[in-house]
Amino acid sequence: TNEDPYKIETADDLYEFAKIVNRGDSLTDAILKNDIIINEKVLSSDGNLNNGNFKEWTPIHKYSGTFDGNRHMIKGLYCYSKDDTLGLFRTCDGATIKRLGIEDSYMEVKDSYVAAICGYAENTSIYECWNAGTIKGYCRCIAGICGKIKSSSIHDCYNKGRIIAKMYTAGICD
Repeated sequence: TNEDPYKIETADDLYEFAKIVNRGDSLTDAILKNDIIINEKVLSSDGNLNNGNFKEWTPIHKYSGTFDGNRHMIKGLYCYSKDDTLGLFRTCDGATIKRLGIEDSYMEVKDSYVAAICGYAENTSIYECWNAGTIKGYCRCIAGICGKIKSSSIHDCYNKGRIIAKMYTAGICD
């Protein structure tokens, strides 16, 4: 609940939170208590993917709770897919994502939506979030904050990361 959210203090806590939501508890609220580092030096100084054996991130799916970044950041997210929607959150419906940064992260998809915070959001509010990672896609809806939105709002967000796409790309949301 908002009164007693799931507290995320470590990378292991973040992975456990993702498991809880991905098993079906989509209303679990959460708050970051620290900056979280999943992988180090994912990106080179020019924003390209470094060589390395990075721990892969499985995006949070069908999220409907409140995720408060508490002005912290998650660093070192790495995920790649041929056809799944990608982001810290794959999909959100009725969620609130706030005060969260994604840095030194790399997400690439061949044929779907991708963004640092959320790949696809419906009836969701995203605010005071930022991306300083690299987002790469080959098809549609490639953006820094949210790949595609429907009946949602994004405000006070910014992107200073690299967006690489052939078409349908945007800094904040396509």
